[in-house]
Formats: sequence, structure tokens, C-alpha cells
Amino acid sequence: MSIITELLSDITLPKMVKVKQKFAATKVTDIASELQAQLRRPDIANRIKPGARIAIGVGSRGMAQIPLITKVTVDELKRCGAVPFIVPAMGSHGGATAAGVGGDHGQPLARRHRGGGRYPAHPHR
Repeated sequence: MSIITELLSDITLPKMVKVKQKFAATKVTDIASELQAQLRRPDIANRIKPGARIAIGVGSRGMAQIPLITKVTVDELKRCGAVPFIVPAMGSHGGATAAGVGGDHGQPLARRHRGGGRYPAHPHR
């Protein structure tokens, strides 16, 4: 008898059913325009107050066009009068620390691109 079988011997498991789900495969062809449209919706744009410091969590995995999405987000927040800044958003790899990830991936995009001016630096750094 395996340890798992032994541990489960006194437990009645519920009846299970296999389920398959299909999600709509909506494709966005113009990412910048779609993101602008979404961020300009009144229920979102009206919540952004002039002078508000807003952190933008930027990761590095599982998403295409991260630089474009980040730039459009920064631009839209600035258009609303906010003061956006970028913070690294990473998983638990490398201990979830900038040092643990290493290389450029351990620095916020604002620091990596400070010289190029593509992304704003954190206002207090």
C-alpha cells in the first residue's frame, strides 16, 4: 500500500467530472490604440487625479509588447496629470529580489532606460 493510498483510506473523495473550457480568442491588432481607449474610459480616467503618484508594475515574462504597453500606460497616466513611476514586478525566481534575478532584469525599466529617456525615472531617485 502506498503512503498516499494509506493517507486517503479514511477519506471519501467527492465525485469529480472532467471539464473543458474554451476562451474567446480575441486578437488585438493595434495594442497602443486599444490600451489608450481602455485607459481613457471615464470609469478609469476619472479615477486618475492630477499629481497622483502611480506605480506601474512591469514584469518580463509571458506578455508580448511589454515596452509598448509600458510606454502607452506611462503616456496616458501623464496625460491625466499623474506622476507615474515603474517598479519591477517579478515572480519568485531569484528569491523575488532584484539581486536574485540578476542582470538588467533586476533593475526597474526606469533605471535601465534612464539615459534614453524612453521611460520616466522614479520621481524620488
